[in-house]
Amino acid sequence: MSDNVIDTRREITGGHSSVDAESVADTERALIAVRGVGAVLVLAAVFLLRDSFPGAVPVMAGAVLFLIYNTLVVIPLYMRSPIAARNVGMFLDTITIAGASLAVAARERAADVQTDIWLIVIVLVVATVLRFGPRVGLSLGLFWCSWLVLFSLVSGATWGDAAIRSVTVVIVGGAVFSVTDKLRRREELVAEGKRGLEAQNRETFLMLATVVEARDETTGQHLRHVETSATLLAQAVGLSEREAKELGEAAVMHDVGKAGVPDKILMKPGPLEAAEWDVVKRHTVLGEKILGDREAFTLARQIARSHHERWDGSGYPDGLRGEDIPLAARITAVVDMYDALRSERPYKPPWSPGEAFAELERAKGTQLDPALVDAFLALLARGDVQNYPGSERKAA
Repeated sequence: MSDNVIDTRREITGGHSSVDAESVADTERALIAVRGVGAVLVLAAVFLLRDSFPGAVPVMAGAVLFLIYNTLVVIPLYMRSPIAARNVGMFLDTITIAGASLAVAARERAADVQTDIWLIVIVLVVATVLRFGPRVGLSLGLFWCSWLVLFSLVSGATWGDAAIRSVTVVIVGGAVFSVTDKLRRREELVAEGKRGLEAQNRETFLMLATVVEARDETTGQHLRHVETSATLLAQAVGLSEREAKELGEAAVMHDVGKAGVPDKILMKPGPLEAAEWDVVKRHTVLGEKILGDREAFTLARQIARSHHERWDGSGYPDGLRGEDIPLAARITAVVDMYDALRSERPYKPPWSPGEAFAELERAKGTQLDPALVDAFLALLARGDVQNYPGSERKAA
């Protein structure tokens, strides 16, 4: 998957959703690195203290095993599914830590030595709650408390010691659980309120976009055509159904800046004069300003500003070239051009399917992204785009 598609996914989600796959991927990538460095440091430290620590051998064995399964299992799995890598890593970590620590307990008992290694359980419970949330943290917390009793008995501690240790873990873990649960509930309430506000804002801008298009009765279907076609093309180039749908909704607002273009220019039946053309060009920057600075409209702002950029760098307003143009804007440019060609406008009659196909082919590599044009023409050839009668490909 290209970096551009990933960037677009981050723009769609706002880059901060707790369930966003890319956020999980970033977190897991960092954790894999931290865990690897931590295992190496533990291995080195225990090796240096091996003569004074009866449980050095099982700890070093556990660290080596950790490095092996992370290299052979977790990292390759991460490349396919970061969430699956997280879950598998958690399972293997649990088994490795439990097994190695029980071996340490047995060696301590054989050497008639008692250490405070059981305190690692508190760290494990706190880390689990913070990383996986209260529900998973509660389940694993119960597991570690049960394990702690077994560890204490294997190491030669009394039932009383085991009980005191378990109570300590429960108190610390319960406090972290309570705080984490309250924070997550608060985050959910804030996120729910934010989604509601964003939905209201989206409806407002959609109404504004509809008003803009309604100024020209011959383009009344333009918004629906662009939304449908942009959604299909986004899916065709690798975005998920949800991501493509949100891109299509953002594409609807591509010409919202035309609210600031006078009717006498927008509805002019003939060619525009240079001064009039300069006014029309400003609709891209004006559209970006109208959409404001809310994070939810990042994608829509990019489309509004950049959908008239050209692949060869000769577009406006910024003269962006090639993949420097946001993917969402490049997708919108393709479907917007096709709709403009196939629709009746004050200055031209509708073009036939063959004429529109030929014009898209001509614009490849100059005005439009060649790969996106090919993907869109393939959709049209298969009849996936049903906006127009005769959309299937045929000669001019």
